[in-house]
Amino acid sequence: MRVISIVEQAFATAMLPQRELQERWIKWSMRMVARTGHDMPRLNQSDYHLDLLIRALEAEHAARYSADPDGVENDPLILSDAHLFTLSRLWFLGMYETIRTIRKASSARSLPDLEQVYSAMHVVRIAIAKNQIATVKGQKMRDMFMEAHGEGPPSIIKYDPQKANYRPVLIFDPTTGSTGWNVVDLEKQVQRNVTRLEFSNAILALADAPEVTPS
Repeated sequence: MRVISIVEQAFATAMLPQRELQERWIKWSMRMVARTGHDMPRLNQSDYHLDLLIRALEAEHAARYSADPDGVENDPLILSDAHLFTLSRLWFLGMYETIRTIRKASSARSLPDLEQVYSAMHVVRIAIAKNQIATVKGQKMRDMFMEAHGEGPPSIIKYDPQKANYRPVLIFDPTTGSTGWNVVDLEKQVQRNVTRLEFSNAILALADAPEVTPS
């Protein structure tokens, strides 16, 4: 069987039991276009298809680990996990660009939660795309030290934004099967775990929020 046929079958298999969610993404794109005046949410519908595929993979991973809870910590990273991390990263970076673009539209002020979603995504995007920690204007960053992994035992290194040597820790939530990242959020002064599924649900919720008329 050709790879293209396998990929098409995978998307079709993932979409079939998620018709309601597929409809929700379609409505999301239409509402975002209507409420921001920007066409990008409609043009990037392939990202929504990818979300459905990843959600199907996440559900299967959650079921796998539910059947063997002890295996979550003991099993090494297998190939399917690596694929899930890769697809999650690609989906996240694509959706970040959509959110970043519509945020610039003047009418986006009618979406009260858009800025919050963008800010949370920006922290992760800087970490995984630039290997840096997102800075806060007017706030001086204190020296930070991290554990570096390579050949041999881990070592402690100092974070240097010029060297782009920040490596956010990859995480896995066994209850949802979703992958994510442990990131440093300087604005909120916390280090926290965030998953791809959390972002997907938060983005979808933007279309459900009541429209606010800017004063």
